[in-house]
Amino acid sequence: MLITVFPCLIISGWFPLSNIFDFLKLLAIFLVVGVVLWIISFFYFWKATK
Repeated sequence: MLITVFPCLIISGWFPLSNIFDFLKLLAIFLVVGVVLWIISFFYFWKATK
């Protein structure tokens, strides 16, 4: 996802990137959302298999 989706976010222009801090903020948001979605799906499928 980091190799495919993240560059699409940058190229699409949905997020203004005027300096390196904007890029790092976008990267942090991307990673936090990814981790949260992974944790939610992990517990959902873990509970579904029991």
